[in-house]
Amino acid sequence: MCLFDVKAGCNYAWTAPVPNPNEPNSALSYYLHLGQLTDPRQRAIGLLLVQIMSEPAFNALRTKEQLGYVVSCSRWNLPGESQFGLRIVVQSERRPGYLEERVEAFLDSMDQKIQEMGSAEFHDFKSGLQQRWKEPAKNLAEEVARYWSHIDSGYLDFLRGECEYTCSACV
Repeated sequence: MCLFDVKAGCNYAWTAPVPNPNEPNSALSYYLHLGQLTDPRQRAIGLLLVQIMSEPAFNALRTKEQLGYVVSCSRWNLPGESQFGLRIVVQSERRPGYLEERVEAFLDSMDQKIQEMGSAEFHDFKSGLQQRWKEPAKNLAEEVARYWSHIDSGYLDFLRGECEYTCSACV
């Protein structure tokens, strides 16, 4: 059961008190809901979006804007909800409101970049994602993480990885 009802197009911001008033760091976890883990097409599109946006997020927000040491863009599965989305995390000495503005500016620029992307570049991203799906786990920790994500999401499709790269959205 979800603790709150997220409506389409909504914007919620939660803040928490900082126990140490001298702590200069803050963090932003920006979440965009993408869909159901149970829908293979939505999963593939979400992973492709993360594939396209991960490096530019780091480059724009950490390298160019120097917002903070920690910057990441990844898929985030909501525990027990069979839902997922895209999450951008920034740890910085800047305030969360400012970080949110910069993340939204980045998302606007990515929207334009994706719309203007040529078919050859788009195909390269799809091929890269398909290659990543086909890679076997490098160690036991990776294999455990893969299966644990199924358990944690409540969607026990342990063969998901074997058929994920055949989804029509990315083939």
